[in-house]
Formats: sequence, structure tokens, C-alpha cells
Amino acid sequence: MFTILFRTILIYVFLIAIMRLMGKRQLGELEVTDLVITLLLSEISTIPITDKNTPLLYAIIPVATLASLEVIASGLSLKYPALKKLISPKPTILIHNGRADRHQMQRVRISLDELMCELRQNNVSDIDQVQYAILESNGKISIITKASCTPPTSEMLGMTVPEPGIQHIVYCDGVYSDQTLRSIGKDRVWAQKQMRDQGVTPEQVFYMMTDDLGNVRIERRHK
Repeated sequence: MFTILFRTILIYVFLIAIMRLMGKRQLGELEVTDLVITLLLSEISTIPITDKNTPLLYAIIPVATLASLEVIASGLSLKYPALKKLISPKPTILIHNGRADRHQMQRVRISLDELMCELRQNNVSDIDQVQYAILESNGKISIITKASCTPPTSEMLGMTVPEPGIQHIVYCDGVYSDQTLRSIGKDRVWAQKQMRDQGVTPEQVFYMMTDDLGNVRIERRHK
């Protein structure tokens, strides 16, 4: 048991080191420790399933150890920021004020083609429009455009725009959502009246939604 415990901790530390060497672009949307835990848990959990001669305890102990390590590592990284920098890579600025940083791009192994692809996916066609492009710890690239290239908001224009909030589904495929109706202070009688006002019956309605301002949207069924 002590051998299994030691080997689990050793593999955990080893995989974190390997993932750090591989770079942030290999991580997808996971932090380094999250990715390592996911890989290890998926492998360890299958051992007693595929091999009936392996006791369940041989999987339970490593899984419990990994969970404990993750909780401890998370707690320590909050208390000691230096430890978090050691475990997880810090954000990297790839573009600043319309200029790509060649040194940083080479360090994290991102080509200009990849960077331009990320800009296009964020609806940015010109690198000069970018104030910051930051490679985050989870491997994703955040794009912040310059203020001059950002569409003006209602606040900038001095306008007051009411907040519609979110749309709530109150009826769908013949089923009322009583919980939603209660949350917005309405009932089925109100929903049926809205349908009548738009000249439809519940049987003709696919769905009905309303937002926080009381705006109602009704979609008819289509044959």
C-alpha cells in the first residue's frame, strides 16, 4: 500500500512537470493540475474494472490520494501565490498596442498564423485594432480591442436602456413550466391570455417565452 501511495504521488508530480514543459497550448481549457488529475483518475479508475483480480482498494487509495493532493494544492496556491506560479503558468502578453511580441510568441510556441486565426475568430481583422492579446493559464487567448475600435455603448452615448434580463420558458411542447411562472409572478391563466391575444391556442404553440420586462415571444408549431 505504501508503494502504491508513493508511486501515485511520484506520477502526479512527474505529470505536472511534463505538462509544464509541453506548454499552455496543450492544455485546452484546463489548468495543469486539473488536466493531470483528470488523466490519472481516468486511468486509475479503470484498473479494478478491467482486471477483476485487482482489489478495489488498489484504486480507492490512489483516487483518494489524488483528491487530497488537489485540495491541498488548491488551498496552498491560494495562501502562497508563488506556489501557484510554480504549478500553473502565468498569463503571457502576445500583442500589446497593435504590436505582436515575437519573443513571447516563440517562448510559448505560437506562430503568427495561429495568432491571426485567433483574432479572426474574435471578429478582429486587423492586428492594429488589438490593445492586448493574452495567452491565459488555461491555454485560451483573450482579445481586447482598442477603445477606438470598440462599438460605443449606450452609456457612452448618454442613453438609458432598460434591462430585459433573460428569457424564461413558460410553455413548451404542450407543457407549462409552473416553476418558471411562479418565479415571475404569473400563472397559466396569464399565459393562456397571452396566447389568445396573439390569436393562437396552446395546441398551435411550440414554445412561449417572456423576459424580465414582460415582453412575450410565441413560436407557432410548423407542420
